Amino acid sequence: MNPGLFIRTTLKIFKDLYLFAVSLIRGITDSGTFRKLILPLKSFLEKVKTLAAPVHKKISVSISGLYKKIERSKVLSKVKSYLRTSYNFLKTKTFPVITSFLKKVYIFLHAFFEKFGKFALRKPYIFVPALAFVYLIIFLSLIYYSLFSKYYWGGDLEKKYSLKQGKNLTEITFDLKEQDIIRNGFIFKMIVKISGNEENIISRNYVFKNGMSNLELLSVLTDKTESVKFRIPEGQTIKQIAKLVESKLMLSSEKFIKATQNDTLIESLGLKGKVKNLEGFLFPDTYQLPAAIDEVMLVETLVKEFKRKISGSSEIMKKMKENNMDLLSAVTLGSIIEAETALKPEMLIISGVYHNRLQKNMKLEADPTVNYALPDGPKERLLFKDLKIDSPYNTYKYTGLPPGPINNPGYAAILAAVNPEKNNYLYFVATGEGGHKFSVTYAEHQKAIIEYRKKQK
Repeated sequence: MNPGLFIRTTLKIFKDLYLFAVSLIRGITDSGTFRKLILPLKSFLEKVKTLAAPVHKKISVSISGLYKKIERSKVLSKVKSYLRTSYNFLKTKTFPVITSFLKKVYIFLHAFFEKFGKFALRKPYIFVPALAFVYLIIFLSLIYYSLFSKYYWGGDLEKKYSLKQGKNLTEITFDLKEQDIIRNGFIFKMIVKISGNEENIISRNYVFKNGMSNLELLSVLTDKTESVKFRIPEGQTIKQIAKLVESKLMLSSEKFIKATQNDTLIESLGLKGKVKNLEGFLFPDTYQLPAAIDEVMLVETLVKEFKRKISGSSEIMKKMKENNMDLLSAVTLGSIIEAETALKPEMLIISGVYHNRLQKNMKLEADPTVNYALPDGPKERLLFKDLKIDSPYNTYKYTGLPPGPINNPGYAAILAAVNPEKNNYLYFVATGEGGHKFSVTYAEHQKAIIEYRKKQK
């Protein structure tokens, strides 16, 4: 047998071992690649069989000559020297785990060359499969260590990690290592890349348990079946919801706001040309969302729930028709009522007040509409100059309802808007105790304001 052919074939065997190791990782992380895992092993066994097939005498003669040349050139001593130098270098670079492993490999190879070198080279049909088997064991050990070895950090049983959208694998790996969630950043990064899961990591809030392996950690980071609880309180604006989306779901607030301007969704509500965004139609509720949800899917989910709870409500649709209201006016008035009070019994009374003022062609003079119009955002207490702002949402300046909702109201507020209490009230003021004082005349209203200001002092 040609010595060059022997060396080339041996190198191909080691290459197949590497491909087998890579395929094994992919096979473990993705059962769909099981076929890819078997093929390199089959190729490896076939090449071992081919190598061992030639006549023993020819191999012995070729290898004996090769060994003598190697011995004269002191290659074996150079290999041992190189391994020793590499070991010392790694030891100084603070890689205790890798250094410990290489030390064992070095000791094994040193003993192997000292005791079995000549025998192995004279009988390659035994040596090559044996060495290949040793390499296979080493590879499998490394794979097991990398994938299944559990890492225990000191202290807390759990650690929280917020993965924001837009972070790449290097940044994620750095964060996990910085927070002491993984043992070795290089190994974790390698596993993610080899398994092909770099693009499958989901941005959200995580809670990791102590004692997780790299494989378990990767499984959690890429689990699209995991659900996330997300609550939107009643009366939140699109901008306020966007902040929740960013902090709770780790999604982009900018992309969420842009998604609320979806013309197709606006048209599906029969509001084409009437509104510029979906303010008022993102239904506030507690949702169980898939972890892999994006901004567009989230907006679609909120609008779908609005259609189910509001547009699909026979009670609301019936009352809306009875009061000669359309969907936009009902939700717009509902949003003002939602901003005025959180007390459901009061919602019906306040709705009655606004219906009375609308019927008398009086300005609504609703503070929440002015707050919505302020360019710098809402204030805890409005000033007189704020009431003069020139905006179609300023109900102190313009008669009738504003052009659209000022927040996203809940079911109770929208129902109150289309089902007002029959009363004669035209005014109301906060009592400072959570409720409101209602008045029929302006004089009564002024007295109520004076009482409120006394309580403030």
